[in-house]
Amino acid sequence: MILTFSKPDFVEKIKAGSKIHTIRKDFTNRWKSGRAIDFWLGNPRNVKSKPYTFNKGLCDGIEYIAITRSAHHQVGYTITVSQDGQTWKLLTSEEARLLAHNDGLSQAEFYNWFLADSENFFGKIIHWTQHRYSN
Repeated sequence: MILTFSKPDFVEKIKAGSKIHTIRKDFTNRWKSGRAIDFWLGNPRNVKSKPYTFNKGLCDGIEYIAITRSAHHQVGYTITVSQDGQTWKLLTSEEARLLAHNDGLSQAEFYNWFLADSENFFGKIIHWTQHRYSN
């Protein structure tokens, strides 16, 4: 399956192993463990932007994620994760920082990316390593 990225610095972060997952809304429930991943910079349907594939991988698993704006939390938002969509774990501030880092973003970038125009974000963490947050 095609997994597109718009930030050029993600290419090196994925290749170096510092970006170990991505977070997507996945409205149609496409992403599941075992799916092949074709990593692309840019959308291959938009040839004017000169997209290219830069890596291949395998979806090692998914976790559900809920990000909620919160003025009372140390980092400005709360994050809960779940492997089954039923039992949820609230991440600590340190775990939230690690999740942002492992997604290739700073805390501020993470906040602005997922909560720029909304109070909540619900989606999936698509893993290509064995690292998990809900354990």
